[in-house]
Amino acid sequence: MDALAGLGFGVTIITALKLMGLHRASSRAKAVAKVGSLAMGLEAIIYLLLIMLGAISLGFAKLTANGGTAFNQIMTHYTGLIGTALLGAMTLLACLTTAIGLVTSFSQDLGHRFPKLGYHFFLPITTIGAFFIANFGLDQIIAYSTPILMLLYPLAIALIMLGLLHPWIGKNTRIYKTTIAFTMIPALLDAIHALPAGLAQLPFFAGIQHFASTFIPLFGIGMDFVPFLLIGFICGFIAAKFSGAKLAPDLPDPD
Repeated sequence: MDALAGLGFGVTIITALKLMGLHRASSRAKAVAKVGSLAMGLEAIIYLLLIMLGAISLGFAKLTANGGTAFNQIMTHYTGLIGTALLGAMTLLACLTTAIGLVTSFSQDLGHRFPKLGYHFFLPITTIGAFFIANFGLDQIIAYSTPILMLLYPLAIALIMLGLLHPWIGKNTRIYKTTIAFTMIPALLDAIHALPAGLAQLPFFAGIQHFASTFIPLFGIGMDFVPFLLIGFICGFIAAKFSGAKLAPDLPDPD
């Protein structure tokens, strides 16, 4: 999920860096690498502490359906009403900043893709849409968004990998299309595997899951996209080579 958010935030971050005077692509890449390394390091520490806290909480609290309820139980146990109120305030601020960033990034991306409508057209639509979805409740949002996330996650990883390989493969459409096409197969299987129980038990979807768990490698641990991604990339790379297309065009670093 963080990878998907990273792709969305990327538009806003690059735009902000340009406004700060970093017009060269290499300068922006270095700035993002430095800040990203710091952020990932701190986030890794936070996640490690959360894992430890969750494990310790099993001594006095029951398993919950989502992390929000678990946090509430932990704070109530250790700090009482004051801690619960503090948790609510911290959650509000954390979710508010994330929501603002995602809404802004999504609207900016749509504004770039549809310049006639622009950023200011999509911003209120995105905000209102997010408001209505938020009222479905956390459990329902998780249940119905997980299949979508599992569908998009392998595709996001593929795009990130292709982006990192840009100096060697450029923007060769044959490589991109072939890699994404192969990755789409396990992405669909993962989405079906993550369907809510009522849908997953239907004979059609149950049959697909049985087939995938039997014949698709790494399906059980959610890493089945890796071999498909690699095969798709290799096939696309070979096809691009035989087509005679230049893989990495010499693009000047803009001033």
